[in-house]
Amino acid sequence: MKPRHAHKMGARLSTALLLAMLCARAAIAADPPPALPPEAAAADALALSFVSEPFPFDATHVQGLFVTRDYYFFTGVDKYTSSAFLFKVNRSDGSLAARKNIEKLFDFHPGGIDFDGKYIWVPVAVYDEYSHTYMTVVDPETLRHKIVFEADDHIGALACHGDTIIGANWNARDFYFFTRKGEIIEKRPSPTGVGYQDCKALNGHLMCTGGGFLDWIDIENWNLAKRFALGQSVEDSPMSREGVAWLDGQAFFLPDDGIKARVYAFSFTTGETDTE
Repeated sequence: MKPRHAHKMGARLSTALLLAMLCARAAIAADPPPALPPEAAAADALALSFVSEPFPFDATHVQGLFVTRDYYFFTGVDKYTSSAFLFKVNRSDGSLAARKNIEKLFDFHPGGIDFDGKYIWVPVAVYDEYSHTYMTVVDPETLRHKIVFEADDHIGALACHGDTIIGANWNARDFYFFTRKGEIIEKRPSPTGVGYQDCKALNGHLMCTGGGFLDWIDIENWNLAKRFALGQSVEDSPMSREGVAWLDGQAFFLPDDGIKARVYAFSFTTGETDTE
């Protein structure tokens, strides 16, 4: 049997190796579309600062991510059992603190999520491009949930921007601006054409992930303010594939599914460090 310190040393070496691999991959930037203005040209993440161990449970097909100092919250879908989940995971050791089913009959496709200061907002839709969505709120302490309103489109990602809920439909072709009662304030076409998977509202911007990028969209001017090119996970998935979150100057990503799901954290220079 190996001594205990050998296991700890092996774990440290494994983490260091992962960091080195991911830093090398993050340095390879995808080319931005030529139509981008110079001020929004793609830049690389400054540094990969953290890689977690894989979660010791089946994370299903990951969708959206929200991070606090103590927990990871993320949505997942199992289309074979028609199940939608919200997971609550201890950041200290990656253990599962709680898991909640949030599907309703044929509506079992949760999307990207955000936090309004009290509740986690989750869109739960039919697994179809042309469908409706139950806009749902979840108490992060108890995971009790309730439907707030129904949207007449498939909302795949949302963000809490003050009293406004911004929802992006399938492939983020359009963005809806809802009141908290579900009234549509306006509907805007995508300013980038990227199929975003998850978004967060930060200091007047939408931070969204998809298409190999982490994009910062100016909400008032509705244009791309900044773009970061992302690399691949250790499982060779695009880092932008699914969930993204922001906390304490770091962007967190959860790109992989099932028993291979793990969290990555990067440091960026954006000037947008405070959530709304």
